[in-house]
Amino acid sequence: MMVSAGAAHAAGPSDAEGDVSTQGLPQCISARDDAQGDVHVVNNCGSSYRYKVVMAFGPDLSCETVKSGWSHTYDDPYGRFDGIQAC
Repeated sequence: MMVSAGAAHAAGPSDAEGDVSTQGLPQCISARDDAQGDVHVVNNCGSSYRYKVVMAFGPDLSCETVKSGWSHTYDDPYGRFDGIQAC
């Protein structure tokens, strides 16, 4: 897992590599996968949130905390990305 700091950016419109479900999380948390299979979680909220990446055809990833203004990138996790869920 790679964690990056700095200015977070809003994800674009939903498409084949687009936004997905963010169960139990506010709209200021976004998640998407890209054409390379990497998963990106961005926190545009004013506080930290705990979440986990939900995968189909593979195990869900462990719960993580993403700080306000930060993003997390997961390098091509096993399975199909289905969304994120609050922990």
